[in-house]
Amino acid sequence: MKKNDRITQKFALQPRGRSYLEVSWTGQWENLIVRQGKKELGSVQFLRDLKRGQEFYLEDKSTIKVQLMSGLKGNSELWLTWNGKRLFSSSQSACTMPLEVTGKSVPLTPQEQASPGWAQKSLKVFICLAIIFSLSQLSIEIVNSVLIAPSIFAALFNSITWILVIGVWIMVLLKIRQFRNWARRLYIVLGVLMLPCTFLMFYAMRYGVTSDVPIIALLRNINNSVDTGVSYVLLFLLLVPAVRTLFIVTRPRVLLRILLVIVFIINIGTGIFVCSAASFCQQMIAPTPQGDIVLTDMGEAWVSNMPLEWQLYFRNFIDTVNTSLRQFAPPGLVDEDVQVYSTDL
Repeated sequence: MKKNDRITQKFALQPRGRSYLEVSWTGQWENLIVRQGKKELGSVQFLRDLKRGQEFYLEDKSTIKVQLMSGLKGNSELWLTWNGKRLFSSSQSACTMPLEVTGKSVPLTPQEQASPGWAQKSLKVFICLAIIFSLSQLSIEIVNSVLIAPSIFAALFNSITWILVIGVWIMVLLKIRQFRNWARRLYIVLGVLMLPCTFLMFYAMRYGVTSDVPIIALLRNINNSVDTGVSYVLLFLLLVPAVRTLFIVTRPRVLLRILLVIVFIINIGTGIFVCSAASFCQQMIAPTPQGDIVLTDMGEAWVSNMPLEWQLYFRNFIDTVNTSLRQFAPPGLVDEDVQVYSTDL
């Protein structure tokens, strides 16, 4: 076989169906071309891009992923994945894996046959847990908005982020086409909205605009929701391919994907800790009309049960915070502004 001769394989999209994909390449996986019937879907010129995996759109707007994988004996093999299932060429069966271009194949081990199925089940379990977690966060946001700030606008903008995140997860669970494109568009929109909201909130806090101005309260709610949305949509884009291939041992960079899952768990744990600490501080301290913070009755009872050294350290810390507030507070600071600072802790 000459170096420039093209090698062609056909992959049926449906069992005994007429629709098929044709993949051809030259030499060592160079200039790979993917066709559906007579229509060319795209090509991959470089080997490094083929190892990372490339996605192409079919005629029905679904996507097919083509990736060069490492075989059982160190040889290279071509994987085509469509709708979460691997496609096999006409010379292969579902229980064989090609090791060489010449068509030699060996049976898969039971663990290797079960890996894709376990990956799909793990992905569904992860998505269901994510939806449950998002629903719980949505209920917490609505309850807090109604109890702390009785406003339909506050409830709407504090919960809209979780509504969007839940919608994205449901799209993934139902295998709705092009969900990644929608997630990327959502991430861009949230990022664009976050910038002006952040600058407007900084201007309001710097020049002493009080929180009883409706537009400022509205902007604060929008800013908080958009900021949260950017973080979770970005994590979503990182974690969907991570969870999908976490249990497929034949794929590369598994360690990196496991680290991404660990980062996601740390992010959730940090968020729970910060929310708990903020709620605890709101119960322990309260602002005064002069702009200082003092211990509430519950806070005094809690501090009085501490050892003497800890009591002195805690009270000195409060004095230091009050000194900083007096130094950096804008002119004409009133009680409502202190409320804004305290609720954002």
